[in-house]
Amino acid sequence: MNNSWAEEWRALLLVGGGGALGSMARHLCGFAARCAGLPAEHSHFSTLAINVFGSLLAGWLLRQFGPVNSTAFLLWGLGFCGGFTTFSSYSREIVMLLRDDRWLEALLYGVLSVGLGVGGFVTGWALGSFNRGTIPS
Repeated sequence: MNNSWAEEWRALLLVGGGGALGSMARHLCGFAARCAGLPAEHSHFSTLAINVFGSLLAGWLLRQFGPVNSTAFLLWGLGFCGGFTTFSSYSREIVMLLRDDRWLEALLYGVLSVGLGVGGFVTGWALGSFNRGTIPS
């Protein structure tokens, strides 16, 4: 084992602190969407936007601050983006759409979430390479 317990505790505190900030930011984004008039039955649009943006940010952060165990990536990439994005809300919203017989919307939401999330990460990764003055590989 290469990591000491002290290093692991440091990593846990960075990821946990970033995760708390990310979760609060996600909650505030949902609140802002509701204040802007987004009906509760369309909350999945807010989750989709959050997950795509969080994936883009995670890709950019990994390219900028990688490796995964760097201080910046532990705090912002794994912690903040991990707390900001949400698979549990995504799953709940798909189940609720299916429960309400909104099958096509559930299918589109599922496909778009995965496709745009991965696309966002790849885009962030590519943008991160341009910021570093290199060509994406």
